[in-house]
Amino acid sequence: MQAASRAIGKLQLGKVKEGVTGNVGIMQGGKGTNIVPDEVRIQGEIRSMQHEDAIRLADEYRCIFEEESAASGATVSWEEEIHIQAYETLLESKAVKEFENAVKAVGLSPKLEKTFGGSDQNVFAQKGIEGIVVANSMYNVHSVEEYTNLFEMEKVVEILKEIVRNEEI
Repeated sequence: MQAASRAIGKLQLGKVKEGVTGNVGIMQGGKGTNIVPDEVRIQGEIRSMQHEDAIRLADEYRCIFEEESAASGATVSWEEEIHIQAYETLLESKAVKEFENAVKAVGLSPKLEKTFGGSDQNVFAQKGIEGIVVANSMYNVHSVEEYTNLFEMEKVVEILKEIVRNEEI
């Protein structure tokens, strides 16, 4: 537990640099308050706009845990899972142009934003399928106060209809 705590204390967490975040969200260990834990499990995540930056930071994290464990006589069993890979759809792409045209056609102004969110498009991009994620009126996301706006959802449907209509031509 002490080695794990020292390692976590040395990690760069939160916004590590522009486009890269790191977090430790779960730390579990022990079977009782009067027993030295024989095992500690830690879970966290790294998100990055560039996949290579995420891999580099994971390697840094692993080295820190290994160093602190070795200094304490503990061992590390390290597991990594890549749930999604970062991708970028170029502003000049067909998908972006079609989206912008559809947004203008329904009387709105297009706005493009980069996010740390994961979606099906992360998987599609790995398969060479170009696309974007259309925002769908999400407020206070992932909280108990999350809500959506019916008018905005209707506008999203209009935008999607416009994209499909133009594909048919």
